[in-house]
Amino acid sequence: MLDKFKHEISYCTYCPKMCRFSCPVTNAETRETVTPTTKLNFMQLIMDGAIELDREVAEVFYHCAGCLTCRAYCKHRINVPDVIEAARQEAVSKCVQPALLDRHIKTFAEHKNPYGDRLRAKLDGLEQAHRLGKPAQYLYFIGCTTLFHYPDLAKSVIKLMDRSGLDFAVYAGDALCCGTPALLSGDVKAFKEVARQNAEILNQYETIVTGCPSCMATLKLKYAEYGVHIKSKFVHATELVAENVKSGRLQLKPRRNETVMYHDPCHLAKYFGVFDPPRYLLEKIYFADNITEFSWNRDKNYCCGGGGLLPLTAPGVSRDITKKRLEEFNEAAADILATACPTCERTFHRADPKMTVRDVISLVAERLDG
Repeated sequence: MLDKFKHEISYCTYCPKMCRFSCPVTNAETRETVTPTTKLNFMQLIMDGAIELDREVAEVFYHCAGCLTCRAYCKHRINVPDVIEAARQEAVSKCVQPALLDRHIKTFAEHKNPYGDRLRAKLDGLEQAHRLGKPAQYLYFIGCTTLFHYPDLAKSVIKLMDRSGLDFAVYAGDALCCGTPALLSGDVKAFKEVARQNAEILNQYETIVTGCPSCMATLKLKYAEYGVHIKSKFVHATELVAENVKSGRLQLKPRRNETVMYHDPCHLAKYFGVFDPPRYLLEKIYFADNITEFSWNRDKNYCCGGGGLLPLTAPGVSRDITKKRLEEFNEAAADILATACPTCERTFHRADPKMTVRDVISLVAERLDG
């Protein structure tokens, strides 16, 4: 399985480690073992037969946020998370994954999502039975994190699509999940099963809309990597809403008395280069003078700490990364921390429940004119 990554592994093994300073996990743990290059060094040693992939070695591969910051600073553009993904699959195949993942893997295998039977009740609570799986041009793929933790955000997306006059349906497949949690754990069998089932539904629609960057990355990019092809177009909710605001389909009421700091989600920024639509929407509400930027932004952003299953496999590291990211927000003393990813929103909320963290789409939905 690791053989197809010989190029990446060898380049990282003999590289002068230009990515080291940028890795959120390395900065949080301050140990050489978890640097991107050392992880790939381990893989080289495994491939050479110098060491075995046992539970102790496998644990290192779960100390990665999958944020692609290492690649952003890598002269060779090595995609470390893809190699880590393969290493995790090797770990699961040998049953040497961290014990903390056992329940997570079992739950996903049984329910095709990480939340179990409770997720379906969340969908019922949206009261969108008339839109579930109906023929339409657009399909809104909610995603399990949004549906379980932020159903009001899902309602905001639905509200904005409805007010834009779009012909759309709401996804209602068995999984209610794109499969990312299984893929990140290393359970590729469960991931492929969900991907094939989802593809049958997604391919019935011209355009798939989602507010979750991780879902979009998995549905658009990862499915294809694993031989599951989706012919539909993909668009993030901020892109779609920005387009409809520009066209005049949606009118927004400005709000001048609050300052906002925008956090670029890793997948949205680094995988898709979506920087401007969320900022455009915020400026339509709060004006440019009230929008503050992190010093690490756009494709050079810094992870929130919620990616790569870190909150499950290395919770202390996850919290330290979040704390590091929030230092600049606290110094800026902005009123609102805005983002465009449910995982980012949840990660920041868990770090400081008193802080005002909002998704851009929720803010827009509140400012509809008329």
